[in-house]
Amino acid sequence: TALKHSDIQTAQRLSGIIKHRGYTSQTISSLDKQLSGLQRLEDAWDSAQKMQASGMLTEACNALSAFTSNALYRERAEILIRQIKQKQLNAELQTATTMYSSGMFKEAEELANDIIKMDPSNQDSKELLSMIHVRTARNPGPKHIRKSSIEHDDGDNAYRRCELDKAMKLWSETHSESNTRKLVIAGTINKYLNLGKTAHAQQRYNLAAAYLEKAKRFDSLLNIHDSSCRSAINLFLAGAYSMLGKEALAKQSYQQANGYFEKSSGCDPSNSEAAAGFLALNEKANELYKRAYVLSGANKPEACRLYKQAAIIAQGGSDVYKKIKEHIITCKPR
Repeated sequence: TALKHSDIQTAQRLSGIIKHRGYTSQTISSLDKQLSGLQRLEDAWDSAQKMQASGMLTEACNALSAFTSNALYRERAEILIRQIKQKQLNAELQTATTMYSSGMFKEAEELANDIIKMDPSNQDSKELLSMIHVRTARNPGPKHIRKSSIEHDDGDNAYRRCELDKAMKLWSETHSESNTRKLVIAGTINKYLNLGKTAHAQQRYNLAAAYLEKAKRFDSLLNIHDSSCRSAINLFLAGAYSMLGKEALAKQSYQQANGYFEKSSGCDPSNSEAAAGFLALNEKANELYKRAYVLSGANKPEACRLYKQAAIIAQGGSDVYKKIKEHIITCKPR
């Protein structure tokens, strides 16, 4: 009955009692498999929520979409997905507004139109479009004649190699609207990438991450696939986030450290600093788990607090996380 209603905590408790009394049967084995499947589902749900909390919105949205076909999680998943998409739309609108303020009217118009396609009722984007149309009607841009696409292709290829100066030079030689747009965006990427590198070298990692996130955002607007520039931005971003994680770890801000290491790993899964950070967090979680285990008989409220704290900082899927989850169920009201 507990499994039928997806009550994992009760099912685990009763399964433990049955095994303790030495009962075995094919039915119990089948129930164990169902319970294991539900537990994996709950772990995946926790992982998706951690992604959202860490700012990995696209990854969280993709992970949550798998839950929309599950009756137990569907309503919660759909609510979270709507919230994430709204955050993404707000970020898009902020970028479009910044472009408008910087005189990038064509780019702002394209982005505002994209937002309206995703959210036809978005009044802020409609107002921004009206402002753009009024501004461009007063100050129409020059009409350029399209040349051969040879320079266009060379510019794209140079950008793929992260040769920004060469790419911008080649794009500037062909006066097409497409190349003018790329030229402006590439210049913006170059600016933020250099600012991010400088801030990173000065060990101002928060500032470095902010600049590099902007470079990454503008890079996505170019829509040039297999870009070395995107890889370069991600590598620097991963470095900045891993250093922020180390700083948070040193201050014993474990939950914040976990969030930074998640972001670092999301930018560069092979980042060694993030991997070392996760190991350190798992060790701390294991330490909290042992303290909670010792206290579980004498001081259950304190033990529960430590179990929950350990679960927050442990990496999802790790052995210590699985052990902690087994004990947390005893803290929940029955």
